[in-house]
Amino acid sequence: MIFKGCMSILSTCALRYVSTRGAKLAALSGHRSIHSCRILPAHVLSMSKPGCTGQKRSFTEMQREWLSKEVAVFDSSKSVESAVTPPSSWFIDPLFYQMEKSSILRKNWIAVGRTDQVNDVGKFITGSIGDEPFIVTRDDGGTLRGFFNVCRHHATIIMEEDEGRALNFQCPYHGWTYKLDGRLMKATRLKGIKDFKASDFGLRPVQVSTWGPLVFVKLDAEHTGPEPKKILANLTPKLDALGFSDGMKFVKRKTYKVNCNWKVFVDNYLDGGYHVEYAHKDLSQLLSLGSYKTEIHDGYSLQMSKGGDHDEGSSRVGSEVIYAHIYPNVMINRYGPWMDFNYVIPESHDSCNVIFDWFLEEKAMRSTDNDGLNKLINENFVASEKVQDEDIEICNRVQKGLKSMSYDWGRYAPNVEAADYEFHQRLAQQFREYLKI
Repeated sequence: MIFKGCMSILSTCALRYVSTRGAKLAALSGHRSIHSCRILPAHVLSMSKPGCTGQKRSFTEMQREWLSKEVAVFDSSKSVESAVTPPSSWFIDPLFYQMEKSSILRKNWIAVGRTDQVNDVGKFITGSIGDEPFIVTRDDGGTLRGFFNVCRHHATIIMEEDEGRALNFQCPYHGWTYKLDGRLMKATRLKGIKDFKASDFGLRPVQVSTWGPLVFVKLDAEHTGPEPKKILANLTPKLDALGFSDGMKFVKRKTYKVNCNWKVFVDNYLDGGYHVEYAHKDLSQLLSLGSYKTEIHDGYSLQMSKGGDHDEGSSRVGSEVIYAHIYPNVMINRYGPWMDFNYVIPESHDSCNVIFDWFLEEKAMRSTDNDGLNKLINENFVASEKVQDEDIEICNRVQKGLKSMSYDWGRYAPNVEAADYEFHQRLAQQFREYLKI
C-alpha cells in the first residue's frame, strides 16, 4: 500500500526530527542536521472531520503527537536568561497554524474594529479571523451583536463590504434574509420542505464585546471567561489619562499585507525597542532609547520611551511614547498628539494583514487651521508609512529566514525581550491546554 508506506515514512521522519533536535537543544547549538526532517508535511495528511461540534476539523493521532512535541520543545518554565525561542515550526508549518486557529484565534478576544463603526442601528463591520468570516452590527434595540458572516442555506458569504449600514442582511445567492439580531426572516422557495423551522436557521452567533473605542470578537460562542473590560481594567485608567476613550478623533485607516506569520509581526513589536536603532534610523533619532523600558502585566504589556531632544520630533513623537500590546493581536500606540491602533489579523501560516487606525487629538484639530491641519496629518502619515515599510521589510525577511534548514530557534536578549518571551509563554500555555499535555 503506497499510502500506508508514506504514512510510515512520515511518522518515522517526524520522530527522528524531534529526537535529533532534542539533542541539538541540549547542546545549545542552534542548528540541526541538514539531513533530518524539517517538519511534518501537514498537506499530505488528511484531517478527520467530525459532526457539527463547533470545531471544523480535528487532528489525527499522528498529527496530535507531532504538535505536542513541537509545543513541548519550548520550555516556558525557564527564566528569560536561560530560555530559547519557540521552534521555527510555530511560524512556518501549516498544521501548526491549523492548531493555532482552534487554540488561540477562536478562544481569545480578538480586536477587530472601532465602536464608532457600529454606534448606531444597522451599522456593521465585517472581517475574517483564521478563515472564519464574521459580522458585527447594532440591532434594532441597540444591542451589539456578532455572527458568522455565512448564510445558513448554502454557506455564501453574506456581506462583502468592510463596513456599512443595512436594514437587514440578505444573502446575494438565494435571497435568504436575516434580521439585525440574526434571526431568519425570509427563506425563499421552500414549498414542500420537511422538518424545517426558521427559528433553527438564524445566523450562528459569535461573542462580541467592547473596551474603550475597540470592538472585540470571540469566535467560540460557548467559551467562557472575563471580557476585555475586566481583563484590562488596570490598563484603562492609564490610557484614559492619555485620551484613549475620549478626546481623540479618527483620521484614517490603512491595511498592510505582510508576508509573515502573524506572530513574527507581534515579536517585532515586543522586542523592547531592540530593532529601532537598526531598522528605524529616522525614528530612533526622535526617541531617547536609553530611557526605553518594558512592563509586563496580565493580558497586556507596556513599552515606554522618552522623546529625544530634537525639534523635528516634538510635533509627532512628543515628550513620551507608549506602546501597549493587548494579547493576542492588537497594539495601541500613543505619541505626541497621535494615537494609532494596529490589528494583526492572521491570513495563513505565512501571511497576515495589519490594519492601522490613526487618531488625532481633538484639541490639536481645533487649534489648527485647515492648511496647518493638513500639513500635520500628511507629515505624520509620511513618517508613519516609512516606519511601517521598514517593519514589513524586516518581518518578511524573518519569515524567509525561518524556513531555512540552518535555523530552528534562537535566544532572547534578557534586558529587552522579556515581553516577547511572555507572549510566547502565554501562547504555549494555551497550546498545552488545547492539546491536553
